[in-house]
Amino acid sequence: MIPQWLVALLALLFLAHLLAFSVLALRRGGGYYWLLTALFLTLTASFTLRLLLPGWQVAGQAAHVMLRYLSWAIAAVTVPILIARLLKRKNTRR
Repeated sequence: MIPQWLVALLALLFLAHLLAFSVLALRRGGGYYWLLTALFLTLTASFTLRLLLPGWQVAGQAAHVMLRYLSWAIAAVTVPILIARLLKRKNTRR
């Protein structure tokens, strides 16, 4: 079990990332930044729910756990896109 202070710290960290990537998504557009915004939105919601309403359940499963599963799915899409972007940038510099 993670201590409550760590859950709160992670929620704040994810919130800071959510705000930063939201600004980037609005300024630059592009699906990549919107995926990151969605990722940090689900992570922020998951850790906030874990902190404030740990017993809240949806379909017999803790809501914060379901949001974490959704975060993993979004990350599974976002990480390969990040790798492709980095490789493309590296190849264009040559």
